[in-house]
Amino acid sequence: MKTMGKFLGTAVTGLLFAGLTLNFNACTEQSPLQSSISEADVSLTTLGKAGGNGNGEKQADNAYPQSTSRTYTFKSAWNKYTGGNLWLPNGSSFHLTRGALIPPPGTPQGADVTITMQAEKGQADNELVFTFGPSGCQFNPPAEVWLDYSDLQLQKATLYLIEEDGTYTEQAPYNIDSQGQRMSLLIHHFSRYALAWSR
Repeated sequence: MKTMGKFLGTAVTGLLFAGLTLNFNACTEQSPLQSSISEADVSLTTLGKAGGNGNGEKQADNAYPQSTSRTYTFKSAWNKYTGGNLWLPNGSSFHLTRGALIPPPGTPQGADVTITMQAEKGQADNELVFTFGPSGCQFNPPAEVWLDYSDLQLQKATLYLIEEDGTYTEQAPYNIDSQGQRMSLLIHHFSRYALAWSR
């Protein structure tokens, strides 16, 4: 009986050790079970709850208008503003690298800057209008913006800059993803843009 008890004790100990070893191995960087979410992705996922999902994937509810915002802080140690991304539920996004933000004139030294992004449908739902704020922000290097037009149900859309007087000026996008129905542009400052059929 003592031999049987000793055998069971050794077997249980061996199984526990094997389980701990497998669990430890699953948490190493080389393991396929290791989460691929970085600290930056965690902040994007948290941010996505207010707009997109943080991974650039569209959410099911694409009612308009859509808006999101993010506060960029000044880091004294870097003497620069933080970078980061904004996502709208329709899949449109704003990407800013660390140190690229030059705040609007009159912003106190080191003050936080909250950037906003909004999309709304205009002219009987045949266009999407994108508005950014605050006015006066500049970016060096330029910020990258991806504008999604799949909600317009157009095979092809045209990018327009909306001038201050309301006129539309056709723009050449930086990149076009026809399959994903979106296009990108690099911006040095904020303007209003529209995606629509060719005028």
